[in-house]
Order: sequence, then structure tokens, then C-alpha cells
Amino acid sequence: MKRFLWLAALCAALLSVSCKQTLPPEEDPKVNCLLEMPEIADGLVLHSQSFFYSGRMIRNYAYGWDSDAHLAHWVAYPLCGLYTMKNVSRGDNWAYDPQIPESEQASKFSGYDRGHQIPSADRLCCTQANDQTFYYSNMTPQKAVFNQEIWNEFEQSVRVWASSCDTLYVVTGCDVQGVTARNNGTLIPKGYYKALLGYKRGSKWGDYFAMGFYFEHRTDYGQPYEWKSFAMSIKDLETLLGENFFVSLPLVVGEQKAAEIEAAEPSDGKWWL
Repeated sequence: MKRFLWLAALCAALLSVSCKQTLPPEEDPKVNCLLEMPEIADGLVLHSQSFFYSGRMIRNYAYGWDSDAHLAHWVAYPLCGLYTMKNVSRGDNWAYDPQIPESEQASKFSGYDRGHQIPSADRLCCTQANDQTFYYSNMTPQKAVFNQEIWNEFEQSVRVWASSCDTLYVVTGCDVQGVTARNNGTLIPKGYYKALLGYKRGSKWGDYFAMGFYFEHRTDYGQPYEWKSFAMSIKDLETLLGENFFVSLPLVVGEQKAAEIEAAEPSDGKWWL
């Protein structure tokens, strides 16, 4: 039970500074939940970023920081309304995260790209929101071909999928299970993933639908990319990674329905495939 106390406190705090125009119906403060949030595992420290827009403080993203690995295991964030506006350009304002000791953050990697977990292109609504995606705490060492080709194209696809939802809740993460190799002190992930929870009122698949994607961190992927070959249910992604995603979903739809949504297998009929 104590593992979930942090979630209740975070939800109450972040909902109090959310922008009303970005809140879908299920994020009513009376429900007191943020649907993008996973369970935080032992050894991780929860942090979150927020930004000012039109006189309001708005949540940007949250992340589970591993001080030993020198990276965030995951970054969780919503894509909807305000977030998807394109008011500014990519800033490239690289900086240390003020919430994390600088000694734990790698400002550069040798022979690897600084790979964003929450993409810069997902936060072009204002300069402050975009600048926060360039914190070194949001970076992992990614192979250049992986980062610039398949991962970049997948991120673009996710933004397209988000545009067909009222809200898309995203958890982007890196797989460091059993990894020992480091670059400039940071563990080099063996894989990357996204857990996606779509919300669209009145959808023919139900208001909520979810799917996970996992990519090995390698550079020999052939084109064209078939996203179906990387897709799996949220339940299977949780088993693969030992994570627990979307822990607040049962508060909104009930335990049984949440289990059905997370166990649903990928199919050609789903909106994102």
C-alpha cells in the first residue's frame, strides 16, 4: 500500500496546477489520478517537471530516476490539447536538471546520441516546456542510427496516433535489466519501449484502449518499419520489463475493465495499427 501513497500525493499536487483546457473528463480532480503514471519501483526516485503557460502552471512530465544508473527508467506524460500545439521550434537548450545532482547526469556520450525519452517535438507549446525536454536527466546513450531512424519514425507515428485521441497517455522507458556496460557513467540500455493508453470518448473500441511496443537497442532494422511486429499487450510488456503501468486506470474504469484493457492483444482493427 505504501508504494501507492506517493502516487496519491503527486496526483493531488499536479492536478492542482493543470490547465483546464487540457483536462479530459476522466481527470476530474475528484478522481484524483494521473493516468500516465506507472508504479514506482524500489530504488527509483520520483521527480516531475511543470511549466507556466497563459498564467497557469501545467504539468509537463514525471520520471523515475535511478541515481546509480544515472538515468530515468521511464518518463510519463500526456499528449493532448495544449501539449500538441506548435508555438515554438526545437530549442536545443541542453542543460542540467536542477532537481538531480549534476554528478549523476551525463552531458554527453562517447559515440552515442543523447537520446530523448520525452521527445522535444512532443512539447512545442512553449519554450519552457521544450527546454525541459533537453535536461540531461531526460537523456540516455542511444546508438545514432537507432535514434535517428527507427526510433525517430516511431515517435512521429505516436504523435499521429495522439492526434486521433482526446488524450494519449505515454510512458517512454529504457530497459537496463542485467546491463553493466556504461558510457560516461550512464548505463547503456539494451532496449526501449513505449506503453500507450489512448482515451477517446465514444470510440468503437471503448473509451480506453492500450498497447505496448518494445525495440531492441540495435541498428540493423530493415525498412519499411512494421510497427505491428514490435507491438504487444500492456500485460505482456509488464511481464517483459517487470513494470506496472497505468496503476490509476482501475480508479476510473474498475479493476475488471482495466485488466481487460491491459490484456488486449494487438490487432489490425486497432486505431494505431
